[in-house]
Amino acid sequence: MIQIQEVSLAYGPQSLFEEISEVIGSLDRIALVGSNGSGKTTLLRMLMGRVEPDSGSIEKPDYATIGYLPQDGISAKGSTLAEEAGKAFADALALRERLDEAEVRLGEMEPDAEEFYDLIDLMGAWEEQLAAYEPEKMKSRIEKVLTGMGFPLSDMDRDVGEFSGGWQMRIALSKLLLQAPSLLILDEPTNHMDIVSQHWLEQYLKRYQGALIVISHDRAFLETVTERTLELKLGKLNGYKGNYTFYLKESTARKECLQKASSNQKKVIQKEKEFINRFRS
Repeated sequence: MIQIQEVSLAYGPQSLFEEISEVIGSLDRIALVGSNGSGKTTLLRMLMGRVEPDSGSIEKPDYATIGYLPQDGISAKGSTLAEEAGKAFADALALRERLDEAEVRLGEMEPDAEEFYDLIDLMGAWEEQLAAYEPEKMKSRIEKVLTGMGFPLSDMDRDVGEFSGGWQMRIALSKLLLQAPSLLILDEPTNHMDIVSQHWLEQYLKRYQGALIVISHDRAFLETVTERTLELKLGKLNGYKGNYTFYLKESTARKECLQKASSNQKKVIQKEKEFINRFRS
């Protein structure tokens, strides 16, 4: 679905990425790991088109959408909880408004006018698009996600400005889940969650019909929701076909293999030096 092709990026003398390549499939469940400063957030911003590489490219189809939940800094006010969550369906709501306006205009037109039938055709197309959103299920979908994230039904009419920072992040995550982007990117999503809400989120993400990239220090969460791991290290993007536990074992095995190869190479070089010195003497 999304292809990272030989991407390089540097900030001054510091090289962050060196010709990294990877493919993100439509149903991938990826843990993105790496030390602080390895470029995890920069890579995510690059996937969203907010950072341009120095060379290489990131290719994604026109239909692919990307949703991103940062660690913090999100807040909303001026609407009820239900209204704020409903903004996830902004496209559907815009279609509904267009249809309502078109019905008014239709009533003002002469039935034998050419514009009358053009507008009917246009309204038919809009109704088909709106049906794809299943508007009759929007309210129940909103309540299902919000209650799963820990909001009681009695909160639906509360102003979102009344909620604290942690609950604001839950609102933002709820909207992302309702939008259902092709690629969902979550940066430390469990920071503000209790155990019950985290369990609900884990089960929801396991059934999510899209790709998922997660940055998290919560190992148990990564174990549950991811199936492969990408590691940013020393400018390279290393892939592991397994969850976080598999990554830890495999990365240790790879490191030991490299150390053994390096040790063997040093032994070979030492023998060659001894051989040359013997003949010199």
